[in-house]
Amino acid sequence: MIALLWAQILRAESPYWYLLPLVAVVSLVYSATRHEEWPLIWRRAVRLAIFILCFMAVTLAILWGI
Repeated sequence: MIALLWAQILRAESPYWYLLPLVAVVSLVYSATRHEEWPLIWRRAVRLAIFILCFMAVTLAILWGI
Protein backbone atom coordinates (compact mmCIF):
# COMPACT_ATOMS: atom_id res chain seq x y z
CA MET A 1 0.00 0.00 0.00
CA ILE A 2 2.75 2.45 0.94
CA ALA A 3 4.79 1.50 -2.12
CA LEU A 4 1.79 2.22 -4.34
CA LEU A 5 1.28 5.59 -2.65
CA TRP A 6 4.94 6.59 -3.14
CA ALA A 7 4.87 5.39 -6.74
CA GLN A 8 1.90 7.63 -7.42
CA ILE A 9 3.44 10.65 -5.66
CA LEU A 10 6.77 10.33 -7.48
CA ARG A 11 5.26 10.17 -10.97
CA ALA A 12 6.08 13.24 -13.06
CA GLU A 13 2.44 14.04 -13.85
CA SER A 14 1.31 13.76 -10.26
CA PRO A 15 -0.68 16.78 -8.99
CA TYR A 16 1.17 16.53 -5.66
CA TRP A 17 4.16 18.26 -7.25
CA TYR A 18 2.15 21.49 -7.19
CA LEU A 19 1.75 21.37 -3.41
CA LEU A 20 5.03 22.99 -2.35
CA PRO A 21 5.00 25.89 -4.85
CA LEU A 22 1.35 26.55 -4.02
CA VAL A 23 2.05 26.66 -0.28
CA ALA A 24 5.07 28.92 -0.86
CA VAL A 25 3.12 31.39 -3.00
CA VAL A 26 0.13 31.48 -0.64
CA SER A 27 2.43 32.05 2.34
CA LEU A 28 4.34 34.85 0.63
CA VAL A 29 1.25 36.66 -0.62
CA TYR A 30 -0.53 36.38 2.73
CA SER A 31 2.54 37.59 4.63
CA ALA A 32 3.10 40.45 2.19
CA THR A 33 -0.44 41.69 2.73
CA ARG A 34 0.13 41.79 6.49
CA HIS A 35 3.65 43.24 6.75
CA GLU A 36 5.77 45.80 4.90
CA GLU A 37 9.43 44.92 5.59
CA TRP A 38 10.95 42.07 3.58
CA PRO A 39 12.82 40.35 6.44
CA LEU A 40 9.57 40.16 8.42
CA ILE A 41 7.65 39.00 5.34
CA TRP A 42 10.13 36.15 4.75
CA ARG A 43 10.11 35.05 8.40
CA ARG A 44 6.32 35.03 8.59
CA ALA A 45 6.01 33.30 5.22
CA VAL A 46 8.30 30.47 6.32
CA ARG A 47 6.39 30.08 9.58
CA LEU A 48 3.07 30.04 7.76
CA ALA A 49 4.32 27.52 5.19
CA ILE A 50 5.50 25.20 7.96
CA PHE A 51 2.16 25.59 9.73
CA ILE A 52 0.21 24.81 6.55
CA LEU A 53 2.33 21.74 5.76
CA CYS A 54 2.05 20.44 9.34
CA PHE A 55 -1.71 20.99 9.33
CA MET A 56 -2.00 19.09 6.05
CA ALA A 57 0.18 16.26 7.39
CA VAL A 58 -1.94 15.94 10.55
CA THR A 59 -5.11 15.97 8.45
CA LEU A 60 -3.67 13.27 6.20
CA ALA A 61 -2.71 11.17 9.22
CA ILE A 62 -6.22 11.48 10.68
CA LEU A 63 -7.89 10.61 7.38
CA TRP A 64 -5.49 7.75 6.79
CA GLY A 65 -6.27 6.41 10.25
CA ILE A 66 -10.03 6.41 9.68
